[in-house]
Amino acid sequence: MNDTSTGQARQNALCGQALDAELAGQLEGAVVDYVQAVKIDQANPVPLLFLGYALAAQGLEERAAAAWSLAADRDPRVVNAWRGQVREDIAVRSKAAHKGVRQWFTRLHERALQAFAAAHPEAAVARIEEAVWVQTHDGEVSFRAPAQKPHVFYVPALASTAVFSREQAPWLSRLEGAFDAICEEYVAACELVTGQVRPYLDWKVARSNPLAHLAQSRAWAALHLFKQSEPNQRVIAHFPRTLAALRELPLLEVDGQPREVLFSVLAPGQHITPHYGLANTDATVHLPLIVPGDSALRVADVIYPWERGKALAFDDSFIHDSWNNADSERVTLLFEAWHPDLTEQEQRAVQACFEARAAWNLRRPQLALS
Repeated sequence: MNDTSTGQARQNALCGQALDAELAGQLEGAVVDYVQAVKIDQANPVPLLFLGYALAAQGLEERAAAAWSLAADRDPRVVNAWRGQVREDIAVRSKAAHKGVRQWFTRLHERALQAFAAAHPEAAVARIEEAVWVQTHDGEVSFRAPAQKPHVFYVPALASTAVFSREQAPWLSRLEGAFDAICEEYVAACELVTGQVRPYLDWKVARSNPLAHLAQSRAWAALHLFKQSEPNQRVIAHFPRTLAALRELPLLEVDGQPREVLFSVLAPGQHITPHYGLANTDATVHLPLIVPGDSALRVADVIYPWERGKALAFDDSFIHDSWNNADSERVTLLFEAWHPDLTEQEQRAVQACFEARAAWNLRRPQLALS
């Protein structure tokens, strides 16, 4: 018997032992065994599912939610298994996880805004209080516009505008004014940072994602200046004028750094298939640098052909796709700004919500397995 099968046998034995203790009302002992089972193979969501149930039975709601959400990270189906044909013990625990995770994350959102309000009593953030985390909201979720479906965060009271006008985003003209400098820096840097141009989507993209066919593919590549608020030091040194121009714009930032800034490179004959973005609090901005021919963006069934040097800002929570039917690559500068309808107070409140959730997510292993 190899190490993998030995570990699996040991994990199964511990889960069986824990379940016996749980059914006998010995919940503390069950939790100890479930934790040991999880540690043998943390990629397996089932011990985490059972651990969460045992923790919830003791009234440890936060620890239970941590275990269940970790299980969902490993396989999102685990919190919806109760809808299908599964063993009764799995179904019971899956249904509890489905409800428990939603209750906890909804409460976490409320607490984050309560803390924000206590620190900023002058802030008017009622619209953000009504926001929902789409995948974990404890209740029904509906969207104001038929073509709009963000899959992470949604503020119902925010104006549903697919593409922002110049009146809404007057700063687009300032970006266009820096076009020559940005384009010159990109062309000059291309040969120097070739190794930094990488697939836009990595292996973590789920198979169910409509863009899964582009994962790890240079058909859609990116030269990142910032990614998840981390500066790409090997690249940004080549773009001082670009960064100076961006500092004048309402970029979406985390801890004082732009969340994402990149040059998006779409290969000839490629199509970024229709998809929805993460949240309706963002404006996705494109400044086309290289437009070889028939290439365009479509947002909510309206086509916007790329025009060199003409910036466009849109809400990517609306369904959108893009293509390049030309015989050479298309390049745009792409970054995230705030939705123009958000006040500065609301922007800070949204940041506080995301930061609270990110901080709690980092604590999950300690909460679940302590």
